[in-house]
Amino acid sequence: MDPKILIFSPSSRKVWIDIHKALNPSYFIIAYLAARLGDRYEVYTIDKSFSPVGKVKHYTGQPVDCVVSIGASYNPATLKAEFNKGFAPHDRAFEIAYITQRVFNKYKPLHVNLCVDVRKWFDELNLFGPPPDIYITEQEMGWQAVGYMVNSRLGHPPKRDTFFFSGGVKSRQDRFKYLTQGIKLPKIIHGGGWSKHLDSTYACAGFTPWVDSVSEMLKAKYSLTLHEELGNQQGWVTAKLFENFGARVVTFVDAEYDRFNMYVPEDYLLRVDHAPDCQNLINLYGYDRLLMKQNALINPKWADLDGFYVIPFLNKFQQIWDAQRK
Repeated sequence: MDPKILIFSPSSRKVWIDIHKALNPSYFIIAYLAARLGDRYEVYTIDKSFSPVGKVKHYTGQPVDCVVSIGASYNPATLKAEFNKGFAPHDRAFEIAYITQRVFNKYKPLHVNLCVDVRKWFDELNLFGPPPDIYITEQEMGWQAVGYMVNSRLGHPPKRDTFFFSGGVKSRQDRFKYLTQGIKLPKIIHGGGWSKHLDSTYACAGFTPWVDSVSEMLKAKYSLTLHEELGNQQGWVTAKLFENFGARVVTFVDAEYDRFNMYVPEDYLLRVDHAPDCQNLINLYGYDRLLMKQNALINPKWADLDGFYVIPFLNKFQQIWDAQRK
């Protein structure tokens, strides 16, 4: 018997398959894949969490066999999940949780989470119900490559001699500052928490919606990809690397990043480990030659929405559900 599925986001932020409204490409792809479950199954969602799209229907209390949660919400400045009653932006989360808790209590459904972050779940997210039984992660499915798929379709405006980085500070400030302080270019930073750690040689814009930030990325020549220590320990590879690939931004890669060399070879030219490395590579090779080296890592299959993302995901979900029935 095919499952009846409820999809939602454990967040006070609505998720979208409209890339112009999505938090970032990673959240676009897991929202899109969740919606595509409607191609095979009876799927519902909660309007305040995810607008019914495609074959997904509005949830009005139907029996549910499986809940699919989309990502996990947390504050990138505090690295905590936070929901405060009486705080208007969080009210949506409590309204969603009222429904999901009733579903979990009444039907005891399997809980599958679509995960695009090294921090998969938080105790505070149990507000919505029990933690996931099963995770499907971008690490096993290759969903990070959606950054390439999206950005490679956005066009190629003229490049400027700028360094650009987007993403929250998390706990990366010391390593980021160490690796980039020697870059003799305008350095533009989008993301919360950076201004108190970086000096006046960095132009810190604070949190900037992805749809606005990507326009700056497309114009830049250089960037850096790095993770915090937790991500490095687990070898977690993020979509940011692939966003830069798609935007034709030469991305220097922290030597500690992708420790299992899933996408970046250990001896890759653009791996950097010392403060002068980035500027030395710029001086020695220049943008065009470095971009040629980077382009050699690109897999054209990353641009195939159905073949690379949708079909493998639907097959993976069916395998999980078949295993539950045995």
